[in-house]
Amino acid sequence: MASRNRDTSLFAPLGVLGPLIVSCISILALVIVAYVLIQIGGMEWHSVHVEYDVITTVGQFLFDNVRLFFVVFLLSNYTDYFLKYNEDVDFWVRPLTNAVFGVITLWIIVSLLERIIVDIEIEIIHDVVGVFDLLYVPVFLIVLGAGYVHAYFVRYRDGER
Repeated sequence: MASRNRDTSLFAPLGVLGPLIVSCISILALVIVAYVLIQIGGMEWHSVHVEYDVITTVGQFLFDNVRLFFVVFLLSNYTDYFLKYNEDVDFWVRPLTNAVFGVITLWIIVSLLERIIVDIEIEIIHDVVGVFDLLYVPVFLIVLGAGYVHAYFVRYRDGER
């Protein structure tokens, strides 16, 4: 079993630039996916009677928020990179960063849903998406609490007190 302090990740051969390189590759893949989605959504499908505006909307959302995704990828990758070397800091910081990324993920999902439902005339869908705006703090607190409980039990399992 590999030691916790031994770097066996993708970042190991790349050093401190590893998270930056992985983030750049991830953004490149995201841009390609967004471009493909926009192209698919813009095609005319004569034999299929499905609304493809949703596909275009998702692709455009990815393009519009590419800087946000880059920052999230960068922070996530550097968090993983630096926290793997210090278990005490990891115990206190990892649940906090997971809670922050959980809220960011919820915000991304809600923002995407808000863009998709613009043309939908069903009022309850608008109400449900509106309720999600109230969930940021509770989601943060639940993920934070669950993260610390998990970290405590992992330490307890490993024999540390």
